[in-house]
Amino acid sequence: MAFRNRLLDQAEAASPLLSAAAILLLVLATFGSGIWAPLNGLFYDAAIEVLVQPAQDDVVVVEVPSSLDTSSVRWPDLAEELLAASSRAVAFTFATSQSFSSINPSAPVFLPFSPEATVNPAMSPPVQPRRGAIVIPPAQYGIHRTQLTFVAGSTGSIPTLEATVAGTTDDRPFYVRFPGGLEGIPRIAADDLLQGRVPEELLADRVVLIGQVSAEAPGLTTSINPNLPVMDPLIYHAFALQTLMSGNVPRALSLLPAAFLIGFSLVFGAAAYHRTTPRQALGVAVVVPLVIVTSGLLALLWLDIVIPAAELLVSHVLLSLLIWSRREKVQDRALQQMARSVPSKVSDRFYSEPGEQWPAEILELDKSVVISLDERRRFTPASRAQLQKLAMPENVLSGADPAFEKAARTLAPAMVKTARPSWWVAPLLRDGLLAGYWLFQQQDPEISASPSSARAVDAFSAAIADLALPRQSEGWRPVKERIFQDLSSALSNQQSRISALEQLLDEASAGLSVRDLLGNEILSTEGFRKQIEAVRLASGSRTGPLELVGALTGLDRKRSAAALRFAVAERGRISLPMTASGQRHAVLNLSRLKPQDAQGSGYLLFQIVDFSQAVQTAEVQRTASEQLGYMVRNDLEAVGLASALLEHPDLGPQDRSEVLARMREAIDRARQRLASIEPFLQSQPLMGGDDMLLLDVQDVLREVVAALRQDVEVELHMPDFMAAVMAEPETLRTLLRSALEFLADDAGPEAPVTVSVSEEIDKARITMTTPSTGLTQERLEEFLSGAREPASASMRTMVNAAGKVSIWGGVFEAHSDAHTNVRFVLTLRKLV
Repeated sequence: MAFRNRLLDQAEAASPLLSAAAILLLVLATFGSGIWAPLNGLFYDAAIEVLVQPAQDDVVVVEVPSSLDTSSVRWPDLAEELLAASSRAVAFTFATSQSFSSINPSAPVFLPFSPEATVNPAMSPPVQPRRGAIVIPPAQYGIHRTQLTFVAGSTGSIPTLEATVAGTTDDRPFYVRFPGGLEGIPRIAADDLLQGRVPEELLADRVVLIGQVSAEAPGLTTSINPNLPVMDPLIYHAFALQTLMSGNVPRALSLLPAAFLIGFSLVFGAAAYHRTTPRQALGVAVVVPLVIVTSGLLALLWLDIVIPAAELLVSHVLLSLLIWSRREKVQDRALQQMARSVPSKVSDRFYSEPGEQWPAEILELDKSVVISLDERRRFTPASRAQLQKLAMPENVLSGADPAFEKAARTLAPAMVKTARPSWWVAPLLRDGLLAGYWLFQQQDPEISASPSSARAVDAFSAAIADLALPRQSEGWRPVKERIFQDLSSALSNQQSRISALEQLLDEASAGLSVRDLLGNEILSTEGFRKQIEAVRLASGSRTGPLELVGALTGLDRKRSAAALRFAVAERGRISLPMTASGQRHAVLNLSRLKPQDAQGSGYLLFQIVDFSQAVQTAEVQRTASEQLGYMVRNDLEAVGLASALLEHPDLGPQDRSEVLARMREAIDRARQRLASIEPFLQSQPLMGGDDMLLLDVQDVLREVVAALRQDVEVELHMPDFMAAVMAEPETLRTLLRSALEFLADDAGPEAPVTVSVSEEIDKARITMTTPSTGLTQERLEEFLSGAREPASASMRTMVNAAGKVSIWGGVFEAHSDAHTNVRFVLTLRKLV
């Protein structure tokens, strides 16, 4: 199971990357198909509109009307005049039969490519002006925004006129810039140029592009006029030439750079989407397109690169949908597992059948059956089968009996008059809605007529509806909604039981708090919270365990840490007197709860045990014993005086009878007093904890010595008889055992441990000693005070147990006599 879960986790972690790889392959497979061109074109159109650029002056257009007879103009002479006016170059977009042989072959005069050329004009000797192809690529869904630099010819690649003029050798298509908009290219009428009405400043250092224009011919729709075809092809060529000559030529990424960019963004997106919470999904859905658009704008502005924005946006949309849908499926599967596991752990413990059996026994019912309803508010088949077994009439089987309608309307039990013997039906409500009925038979009229019985029926009806009524399938509802409803119902039942447990703990415990090992509060009773408020500490997890222990017990931070460390590391129980909080008769018990799951870390239990009432009871017993002693002493004095009078020789018979009667009265009175107070004196108050008892220390010592390791030799010296001592049995055994084991380990092999027990009037003293090998008195005191943590496990256990001795009114001391021996002395109160 663990290996399977590990494989599922690895597959779950790899799923986003696999999705990213699949989407990348899909995008690359369609990269050159042209399906992305319209979207990328729209992105370019929006980008150049956002990135407004001022008009440039590299190109000027000479518009030749289509009505003008081109043969009537000496175009070669015009070209020479333009070059003489310092024009950078002259280019014609229309073919002419006139010869340009008179022009210097190296002069920058460019003509459109004619089919008569048999070789690539750009590669032939300069015996004629340079030529270029006049071409405009097909529109991308009605929009012209790109231009070519080379076209395929019968003899090889032919440069376009723009590429020939600009002198570029890059054969990749490019996006045309439109700086300045429709009016960004200066225009000159051919008639003005021929008549000499154009200033030379307008022509100087510019490429003069001469072409024909027609007012009747339709124009082109471009990035800056996508809705109206008003741009003349000549102006489009001019913008394309202007783009090449400016040096800022936008081009789309080729396959490999585009694959790298898309792949990198998908890997980054997969990591981001996989870690995105549903609450963050909307923000990511907004941020990712903004990042792509911003990156595209910056790439176009600074690098003259048109990124594959459409491919990036679509791939990220697909990736996010795949990952989030996959996550939703995983969450649905987890919810379904929870819906199966939580009811089995929580709900199934309470939805057992027959759930109404115990209430039936309490109410002394003869028969009882729970009827559940389906989504149509009709009896379920299982309920009808149960009713048929009871041989109920048809109107009861179908729910048509008036008693059902009356019970649902009045929300109270109603008698089923058509069935014999008498049956009663009680409505079962869940979440304020009718969910079923409880049909029962009760023949005892005294019980059915009792008001308490009616109240009990109401209480048990609510319990059956909540705990024993089977859940409706509600197949018409969405799966996820049913899962949430089942989980909510199960957790609600669990929460109600937790609340009941908290109430029970509040009533049964003076103070209890459970925390995890990081100090976070899991549960605290009302009594514990009041104790916290009494010492002016903040309730809940705001107060750490160290501050809690220190404030309640008065221990410094170091000793508080040592006590908590012992409880955590040794999984032992340690009791600390609560002297600092004003509780003279209370202790704080620290212990670590073992988790049910072996891999869990467990919890810390803080328990306040208040035995002030026991102390008060003991004080009352002591006072009562003293008063009893006085009274019995007086009675015994009377008996003694009477016995002395009986011995007097002059005492007459009548006086003797009177003295004997007085003696009998005194003896009866003493006997009655002893009989009346004896049960009270025999009760043992609980002092210092639930396990505080009067113990025979001799029996405890013999038991501890017998349980020691075989290599521990103990010499035991005790009197024949001793009075009982006041102690906690388990803690006393732990203290004696750990002390003897430590002494045996410290003394080494074959060195006996001597145990001597002596008595005083109100005390019993146990002295344990052995030759020492070097433990100093200073080190012993550090161990007992908590200033230093012992390395020995037996010493740590002994120090913890020794801290409880003062609760019993005893004293534990440790001595080391100049490296000669180590001696532990335990003094306990005894019953006099």
